[in-house]
Amino acid sequence: MRILVFGVNGQLARELAKYPCVYNVGRPDVDLLDFDKCKDRIRRSNASAIINAAAYTQVDLAEKENELAELINGEAPGVLATSAAETGIPFVHVSTDYVFDGFTQEKPWSPEQRSEPINAYGRSKLLGEKRIAATGANFVILRTSWVFSKFGRNFVRSIYEKATTENSAELQVVADQCGGPTPASSLASACIAVAMRLMVSDLPLAGTYHYAGYPDTTWFEFAKKIIRELDLGTSVTPVSSTEFKTTASRPLNSSLNCESFETAFDIKRPYWPDHVKPTLDSLRNGQTT
Repeated sequence: MRILVFGVNGQLARELAKYPCVYNVGRPDVDLLDFDKCKDRIRRSNASAIINAAAYTQVDLAEKENELAELINGEAPGVLATSAAETGIPFVHVSTDYVFDGFTQEKPWSPEQRSEPINAYGRSKLLGEKRIAATGANFVILRTSWVFSKFGRNFVRSIYEKATTENSAELQVVADQCGGPTPASSLASACIAVAMRLMVSDLPLAGTYHYAGYPDTTWFEFAKKIIRELDLGTSVTPVSSTEFKTTASRPLNSSLNCESFETAFDIKRPYWPDHVKPTLDSLRNGQTT
């Protein structure tokens, strides 16, 4: 078995690279925007499945670079899914909670609910979902949220660096945005399991699902958990989204209903608090490669 993964440097891609069955491709060898080269790599890969872990993830910068975001997050996934369909192999794609507006309901979002993103990043990811669905591929789109790991830029690493490197005595953290922090290692495991299931199952599993850590929490409570594990005495002060200005608007409610995924694939949501200390230990020990 050989799973071709698009993406090399991101959190998910680096967790996927730990699996012996995975072959990662990305820049400079393969540029996601070189569609012909991507299609050629798929044709020559002899892969059993494809996982797309490559994405444009700069939420604020996407407001200015919306065309680039749409190429990477919107058009490229459609090209990859088309090639997967032509080759006859499953395609797994990771999307985001940001496809929802996050304002019109307080309960967790279900996969079938209407998507109305409120920022350029979310719109680019939704475009990718639509492009994939139109290809006829044997696909699974897995929406997730608040991914963290010892790799790359993420919330756990940001809080860790502010509390240790910058010697911040007080951190102000948004307290009115809710979601499910997701360990990248658990997400990688889920992607592998989904790809393997699609290879062998005769059941109609193709579609869009949600997978995120539990319990749902706020950025503020998430930060408090990180600081408690660090045991540095740094205070965490709650602020509102209105007070904490960002270029791109964020959904207030990013909670995802994962029931259909748990039922279809028999994979449980990861309990994210168990993953915070190991992540911090890796950061403290410089184990980030």
